[in-house]
Amino acid sequence: MSRLVRLNVGGTIFLTRHSTLAHSNSFFSALLSSTEPEDEYFVDRDPAHFRHILNFMRGAVTFPRTSVELDELLQEADFFSLPKLVLQVRRHREICRQTSTEHQLSIIAAKLA
Repeated sequence: MSRLVRLNVGGTIFLTRHSTLAHSNSFFSALLSSTEPEDEYFVDRDPAHFRHILNFMRGAVTFPRTSVELDELLQEADFFSLPKLVLQVRRHREICRQTSTEHQLSIIAAKLA
């Protein structure tokens, strides 16, 4: 069974398994490969979107709701060196933009009819 790791991200504690963090080549690979592994690490980042980062690493992608939050998550995914998440966030953001544009056009069309 994989040992537990506490991550203090900007003052918010997240608890996860070592195997979750070690699963992909990312920011955490270097953190965990230290000669003397710790049980708690401090990461000087805003914790607002870190749950999405952990969910991705656990195999369950989740996205925030607004375009601003998606842009922030994109920055965090890039910081944590998670290129697959970066790609998924970009795709999701594009789908949201297309859906929003289609919705706006349908409203305009309905008003003109």
